[in-house]
Amino acid sequence: MRKFRPLASTLIVFILCLSLNGITSAHTLHMAQASNAADLLRWSSAPDLPDPNLQALLQQNVAGLPGDWAVAVKKLDTGQMAMVRGDDKFVAASLYKLDVLLTVASLHDQGKLQYSDTITATLADDTEDYANNDPGIDPGTEMSIQHAAELMIDQSNNTAAAMLIRIVGGQDVINSTLQDYGLGRTLFDPNNDNLTSAGDMMRYFEMLYSARLVNADESDWMLDILLRQELNFLIPANLPSNVPVAHKTGNLLDLFHDAGIVYAPGGPFAIVVLAQNLDSEDTARAQIPVIAQAVYNYFNKDSYQPQRTFPETGHTVTGPFLKFWNTWGGLRQFGYPLTEALNEGGMQVQYFERAKFEWHPDEADNPIQLSRLGNEVAAARHYPTAAAPPSNVDDTQFFDATGHNVSKSFLSYWRNHGGLMVFGYPITERFQEVSATNGKQYTVQYFERSRLELHDEGGQDSYVMLGPIGSEDMQLHHQAQQQDTMDSLFEQVTQIGSI
Repeated sequence: MRKFRPLASTLIVFILCLSLNGITSAHTLHMAQASNAADLLRWSSAPDLPDPNLQALLQQNVAGLPGDWAVAVKKLDTGQMAMVRGDDKFVAASLYKLDVLLTVASLHDQGKLQYSDTITATLADDTEDYANNDPGIDPGTEMSIQHAAELMIDQSNNTAAAMLIRIVGGQDVINSTLQDYGLGRTLFDPNNDNLTSAGDMMRYFEMLYSARLVNADESDWMLDILLRQELNFLIPANLPSNVPVAHKTGNLLDLFHDAGIVYAPGGPFAIVVLAQNLDSEDTARAQIPVIAQAVYNYFNKDSYQPQRTFPETGHTVTGPFLKFWNTWGGLRQFGYPLTEALNEGGMQVQYFERAKFEWHPDEADNPIQLSRLGNEVAAARHYPTAAAPPSNVDDTQFFDATGHNVSKSFLSYWRNHGGLMVFGYPITERFQEVSATNGKQYTVQYFERSRLELHDEGGQDSYVMLGPIGSEDMQLHHQAQQQDTMDSLFEQVTQIGSI
């Protein structure tokens, strides 16, 4: 009997007038041992920034090649992007399995299936693999949805794909999922041709990376499988063996594709190369690794530092500050940058609407930390920080270190968005505070490095977010500077008057 192979926010910007100074076997082995997605740096995705030099590079690398070629690339931290024939529809080949993977994750996110659920292979599932003399899965074989998804992606097993297509509800469900995410040039049509475009696949991986297809946990599940890809003879082939690549290939008789995310040292980028109507598969096998290597080299020059400029405030975030901003929630958590990186008291810092970042180069495990703005603002407003007795309310945690309780939605947010490392300990209990920014009253709680606010827009959809404590601290500094200036002028006038 044939056997299958087992697998080893947005607040109004508070702008202040403040002046501050300031494939080889080695690669295959690496990919089999790739880090989990949760261990890799997650960046938010910057808005598109067309890059003429990148555009020229892509065009140069496909000019004159036999067949039809499409390429799409986006640097996720900076937004630099370019496409060649990015909107043209190509036969998808096995890239359709990305559509199936997304549908499985979306249904799991909705609670309609579990990855541990078992499915049984049927004779109809095995038809394509049997006809192609490929390793199939014997009819009657039971396996989990998890295992089937791994086989479908990492070995491009068609029988496993057919099993999952059946379990998710078939063509209509998959196409509905694609439409929900705006992938309008991608079509799952097994009776004719499955179609996609380089631009759609680039958006797919961009949204996957920034958890905009499905939630962060489901995104990590998908990326974990894609990182274990065993077919690494295209995009990863000419890249350094220690660079993780989460990707999926597709090929037919005259067609070769590869699409994914390269987790490069200079920041991750999505890359898609589609080639069809080829005279020989050797052309694609040779040229796709060359294209991927050229893009990698373009984004990883010796002097390159990941950076992102925000036109909303005109400030740029770069290097470790950008990594921390993206990793721990980006715009929704920290807001826009209000300054450039600057030197304050011998320390490099940068102000954001809801935080101030500090760089501690001597602390290797935690070099970027939030300033203790919660302490500063609470002290400036003379809020009581004395210890409170432990609460008996459900879903409450008492912190012995500072003697305060954190409960319900605040506790959940604290735990899920960085906990002690990002926010520090609670220094007050919950109380009502009138916002200095918009005059509205919120339930708030101060922590060493932040203030959590409970927002309720008049309905049931209340939510927690960080208060604009970075803006408020800058205002306190500005007021202090103005007072120092007035005191100095008063002293000078007094001295002149006494002469």
